[in-house]
Amino acid sequence: MAKTKRRRTTRKKEQVNKADPKLPQDILDNFLAEEILVKEISNVSRIRDNFLWEKNNIQRFRINVWIEERVEGRYCPKVYIKHSFFVHYNKETKQITDKTIDPKPEEEKVF
Repeated sequence: MAKTKRRRTTRKKEQVNKADPKLPQDILDNFLAEEILVKEISNVSRIRDNFLWEKNNIQRFRINVWIEERVEGRYCPKVYIKHSFFVHYNKETKQITDKTIDPKPEEEKVF
């Protein structure tokens, strides 16, 4: 019987785990106040800014606004993402630019 040669495994260098950057809270609050009037919504469960990637000193984030609703006849409240934004954050100018794609109108959707 012939022995098969084993492949050498290439080991990846250990990556240093850095914490993902976060949007500054005051800038995030101002953006949400302009877009959805978040202060007037009483049932906001949580707001998360998830870092995606960075290129040319511009960071990309996904901002999700979670809503909690009590529904009659259900044991647990209904928790879901009501608003979601894809934004670019320029660290130098400290400005958020909304790059969210608008949904298609109902008549253009393919089912």
